[in-house]
Amino acid sequence: RVRPWSPIYGARQHPLLGYRMPTSIPTWEHVIEPVSLGWLRDHVIQDSTVFPAAGYVEMALAAGMSRHGTDSVAVEGLEIHKHIVIAENDPPRVEFALSGEDNGFRVSAGAVGDLKPALVAVGRVVPLTGKQSEDAPPLDAIRERLTDHLAGIEHYRLCAEHGLSYGTAFR
Repeated sequence: RVRPWSPIYGARQHPLLGYRMPTSIPTWEHVIEPVSLGWLRDHVIQDSTVFPAAGYVEMALAAGMSRHGTDSVAVEGLEIHKHIVIAENDPPRVEFALSGEDNGFRVSAGAVGDLKPALVAVGRVVPLTGKQSEDAPPLDAIRERLTDHLAGIEHYRLCAEHGLSYGTAFR
């Protein structure tokens, strides 16, 4: 069942963030239903469909763009403390909260009826200034260090040996 809008919160603002909640701290809520996000079925770890790290980054970027009014934002210090398993018959409810003080964010998840979802990830989303960081090494220096090449088919074979099964949506 796909719900692009809610009678309480209005239109869904983002496919992963979901609905903006009527709170003083920018907070979004979404039930991650595999039927509406079919590509999630291609991200399997140890025989379970798991929410991908790129999903946390995408949520943070979307919230940051909304907060800062620009598409020039970056995610810093992403820490995933616990994975979100996505079951077909029991989709998780995910909350994304963006702090106004330090641009930090918190991602929590739990069952649909759970009033205290567990913290699963934290990080920061900051506006980019447009100038290169003085700490960043020159691009040529990075390229010089990249001497090994691993073919895609070999990479996915090694992933499968370790229980990571990536379908076509993640290749």
